[in-house]
Amino acid sequence: MQPVIVLLDETIGHMHGKADLPTLEEVQAGIVPRKSFDGAPEDYFPYECEHDEPAVLNPMYEGYRYHFTGLHHDKNGYPTEEIETCRKLIQRLDDKVALHEDEVESYEEFMMDDAEVMIVAYGSVSLAAKESIRHLRADGIKAGLFRPITIWPSPAAKIKEYTDKIKNVIVVELNIGQFHSEVQRAAARLDIEGLFKVNGRPLSPHEIVSKVKEVF
Repeated sequence: MQPVIVLLDETIGHMHGKADLPTLEEVQAGIVPRKSFDGAPEDYFPYECEHDEPAVLNPMYEGYRYHFTGLHHDKNGYPTEEIETCRKLIQRLDDKVALHEDEVESYEEFMMDDAEVMIVAYGSVSLAAKESIRHLRADGIKAGLFRPITIWPSPAAKIKEYTDKIKNVIVVELNIGQFHSEVQRAAARLDIEGLFKVNGRPLSPHEIVSKVKEVF
């Protein structure tokens, strides 16, 4: 199975805000049924699937046996160190994401239609970035926000599309520049500006506004 890591943001956890909760119908409509196997139990090999597909894990208590483990495993789910089996497993786990990035990646665009300054921010920093954009636009600076929702896979194609058009780009993050490096890679540019903070305090709109006016 493919692990999904939710990057929880401590800052957001201490804030109050509005949330749009989907209806039960919307949740149900978004559920994609997994494939299932209906052949003879002795012919059931849950992890023997295509190189970019998830394992076929039938519902429990329906007569099919399989094994869960976090170790390298064979087509039945049992641990193994056989080189080729392990290689195929890890390649499949990677291909499930790498070959379906357009289905997995997610992002938000805020006032990007006419932006001349592109601010890239994610998590709680994106809230400060939105407020800073309102102040910058009030001062005549056409700034916009690109917020990656998935960090991996990153929305690299969309980043490249924007950075090919917009000269002034800055990455703002509560980090020492890890996503800044990803934006440089996606944009194929080394002139991407950055604003980083790592003392446990949030970045304020004022700090972002000041940095944008300083470097652009």
